[in-house]
Amino acid sequence: MTHCNTTMAAATKRALATLGLGLGLLLGGGSATAAQEAVDLDAGQYHTCMVTSCGDVRCFGRNDWHQSDDHLRSRGVVLASAFQAAFEEVTVGTVHTCARDVTGKVRCWGQGTRGQLGVPAGVTFTQIDAGDTATCGLDAAGHPHCWGSGGVMFGVPTTERFLSLSVGRGHACGIVEGAEEIRCWGDNGYGQARIGEGVGLFYPGTSERFSEVTAGNYHSCAVSNGGRAYCWGWDGYGAVTFGGRFQDLDGDGVFTYLPQFQSQVSAGLWGTCEHYHPNTSGSSTWGDRTYCWGWPFERAGFPAPATDLTQQIAVGSSFACAIDDAGQVVCWGSGYQGSATPPTLAAECPFTPYVLDPPRFGFGG
Repeated sequence: MTHCNTTMAAATKRALATLGLGLGLLLGGGSATAAQEAVDLDAGQYHTCMVTSCGDVRCFGRNDWHQSDDHLRSRGVVLASAFQAAFEEVTVGTVHTCARDVTGKVRCWGQGTRGQLGVPAGVTFTQIDAGDTATCGLDAAGHPHCWGSGGVMFGVPTTERFLSLSVGRGHACGIVEGAEEIRCWGDNGYGQARIGEGVGLFYPGTSERFSEVTAGNYHSCAVSNGGRAYCWGWDGYGAVTFGGRFQDLDGDGVFTYLPQFQSQVSAGLWGTCEHYHPNTSGSSTWGDRTYCWGWPFERAGFPAPATDLTQQIAVGSSFACAIDDAGQVVCWGSGYQGSATPPTLAAECPFTPYVLDPPRFGFGG
């Protein structure tokens, strides 16, 4: 659904991994010696994927459409440097997966019956995000391009430039460049896209600008530059109001959590998670916590772990995953078909380039 922008962190860790790989080969070992860490993460309805510091993509969970495969159908080990260009971002739909490499090329695999693998040709992407049966990405100028099916394909903005975007089940939202406002489009049956509110422009009556936006099934959330979280849309299972902790201050259906200490927020199918970071003056993680609400986190007894999950959070259908401070993925909740059971990353980077089998993948860039 959405994941935070960790491109810089991914690039740094990948560079260190590449350095270790090169030294290993130079010294005659013929194998990599760099430690692996997760540097990007996304969760879908029933499967989850990560990018490692080695530039590989690894997936776990449901695999009926090979959304968690590589071209050799090696479940759980996906795309190990297959394109001779490291990956730095991955995004997960319901039964498809897409990943962007460092050159801006995007590859998609899994179910393609609704156009999910039809990556636009000739576009260099800087960010991508997948929803149910569609994926959108930003080109170098910040213009969105979408492929697949569903409501998100209708009303895609053609004039605004975006800093980032997020795709939900049938709607998408992005942060407009310059104004740092939020613009949404697509399905709006529950007010998740706020169509008609300022011609699709969502901006609370404050002086705040926004640094992050996330689209779930039928709800959306955002974090302002001041660290305040906002949510709107369908409040089934409390995904918007956090059990009454979020308040609708202006009576416009936009709920906010007053303490200004949020650094991340991620909307899933029926629930939401945020990273609470009370120390705004430094890098200390003292007091940091991850909070989750909606299904199943409050009603099914799956609270977030107490560890400091400061790097990245991704929420799926009935589970959530995060990258911890050691660079490992941890998950909690109810993970159908292993979607909340991450593999343990090997101590070293693999180096097994191979020729891609193209018929099972969509190509772009």
